[in-house]
Order: sequence, then structure tokens, then C-alpha cells
Amino acid sequence: MLSNITDAYEWSFVAVPAQREAGVTKQFGTDGTKGRCQALEKQLRAKDALLAQAESMVREDIIRLRFLTEGAAEQDAVSAAAARMTLPELLEFRETLRTKQAKQCRGQLPDGQRFAAENAAFQVKAGGVSGE
Repeated sequence: MLSNITDAYEWSFVAVPAQREAGVTKQFGTDGTKGRCQALEKQLRAKDALLAQAESMVREDIIRLRFLTEGAAEQDAVSAAAARMTLPELLEFRETLRTKQAKQCRGQLPDGQRFAAENAAFQVKAGGVSGE
């Protein structure tokens, strides 16, 4: 016995349907469907190639940044781990290295105000070199 039935559906295959647009069609792929599938597969292959190229570029950028920040150019555990990272993980790792590099570069430059104060005697003025 069936209970709690809310909907019932029924399909009928008839020679002349009451609704002219209703019906079932059978296709063997000889129409434009095959061409559309091939075009989509070609687009997918192109996007996969582009994604692989972008991933390769990020990996190269990571190698460059690691050399700049850590002096590491050889294969090590971090390089081996990066070789197995997904693209989102690679992008996050690259951003970490970029931040680290930016901090290191700021540390190498002299403080602008202190540098100007220490070298005030050597500033060029309109009438010539100061301190003469």
C-alpha cells in the first residue's frame, strides 16, 4: 500500500500527440551535437594548456623569490613540496614570499629623514654647496 503520495507523473507514447511540440526524438550524433562537443573539448584543452602555463610561471616566480629572500636555489624540501602544490596553494605561497621580500628590501634602504639629517652638509643649494 502506498501512503503520503504528493505527485504522480505519467508518460505516454502515442502516434499523434495532443500537443504538437511534445515528443521524443532520437539522435545518433550526426547533427551539430558532435561538432559542438568537439568545439567544447578543444576549448577545454586550450584552457587546460593555459592553466598549466600559468602554474609553471608561478612555480618559476616562487623559485626566483626564494632565491631573493632565502638564497635557496637548489632543490630542497620546500621545492619538493611546492612541486606538489595546487595552483591556489602556489599563489598563496608566492604572496608570502613577496611579502617577505618586501620587508627585506625595506630593511636595506636607509631611513629617509635620518639620511637627510646626517648628510645635510652635502646638500646642493642655489648658491652652491652648503657648508662652504
